[in-house]
Amino acid sequence: MAINISKVSDGLGFGDGSISAVALQAKVGDKAFADAATAIESPQIVVPIDTDGDGVQLDDDGCGDGRAVGRVFKGRELKGASLHRAKVFGGGAAMTAATLIGLGRTDGKSLEEVFKESISLLASKGVDFGAHSADHVGSASDSGCGAIDKAPAILQAAGTYRAEIQATIVSLGFSTDGLDDVFQQFAAEAAATANKSYSGLTVVNAIRDEQKVVKELTGQHVEGFIVLNTIADHTVNQALVRAATNGAIDVFAVDVWRLQAYVTRLYGDKSEQIQAAALLSELVYTLATAAVLTRGDLPVYLVA
Repeated sequence: MAINISKVSDGLGFGDGSISAVALQAKVGDKAFADAATAIESPQIVVPIDTDGDGVQLDDDGCGDGRAVGRVFKGRELKGASLHRAKVFGGGAAMTAATLIGLGRTDGKSLEEVFKESISLLASKGVDFGAHSADHVGSASDSGCGAIDKAPAILQAAGTYRAEIQATIVSLGFSTDGLDDVFQQFAAEAAATANKSYSGLTVVNAIRDEQKVVKELTGQHVEGFIVLNTIADHTVNQALVRAATNGAIDVFAVDVWRLQAYVTRLYGDKSEQIQAAALLSELVYTLATAAVLTRGDLPVYLVA
């Protein structure tokens, strides 16, 4: 299989989060960053999605958070070893919630209810999904997944960084037809849910209640890069970078092909316009999440 790996940019260029490649490089040194880049630029940076005990490829997914996995749960019970699965920010529940928001299908629901509606939609379409927690969280209402815990701020960021997000979507080669409508729906949801109570832990507990795989991540955030992967049925090998840098650097991962898979499986019977808006909604939520979590200075790589 031919793999093309290219550096898209030295950073998204926008964001007000705490995760900064510049700050991390000053702490761990140039060599660690060079070693990380070498690992990212190698063919081993992607690996096939694992299979289950019957040899069937895993259909669930997880988040692109770069931290190492400590324990793996299915529902609320301890499970076996961590397996390679597709990765998108917040997992399938977050990306599906993004489509409901961007398509204007939230019907006045709270954000927690929107996430639960996304869980129901995934189940009705037979799409498996998962999530992650963490061994330490910011507050009692948090799950440990920033893409879920910070959903209200992510909606606000979609408006704050609208121009930058649109420019990034264009730079990645996606059509922006219908993007204005998506941004309007995100703005409406941001206004409707502003200053309302919200708990990411409630969302992840709802995922647990569906008996989905939830991985408990360990340690602090030390992501220094973002890796976008477009090779279907493969995912970013985050452990490769961790090993190459002796644990000094992690990478955020987004399996872009999985975003399109959601659209096909959830909205394949709808119009091309709806499908296009659903994909744009996922991209807006993904980039707004990056803006909330990072300083916008993490180099971005594309694997194709």
